[in-house]
Amino acid sequence: MNVQPTMTPGRIAWLEKLSQGPAKRGRSVVGYQVMQLGWTEWHYVDRATGMPISEDEARENNGARGWDCVRNDGERLTQLGWTVLRQHRERMAKLSSARAEDGRK
Repeated sequence: MNVQPTMTPGRIAWLEKLSQGPAKRGRSVVGYQVMQLGWTEWHYVDRATGMPISEDEARENNGARGWDCVRNDGERLTQLGWTVLRQHRERMAKLSSARAEDGRK
């Protein structure tokens, strides 16, 4: 499946929600697509500490038992996801400013 990196209303809404913090999603193609694009990742939490932990840290700290020591607590934005969302917000702000400018003329 070839996923195009376009900002659809559903993708925008999901990224905006994740900008507030990790969240769990329902079964939707939107969440699947943004994860394929690298905009989001699973949000793992260490069961013992309750602190976020990466897949690599879980394996490194706990070896083969790594997955027994973490829980999947939803999704979170990746650095790329934050960049994509920031660029979208900037584009929308410029568009809004240009429309307001046109309305004053």
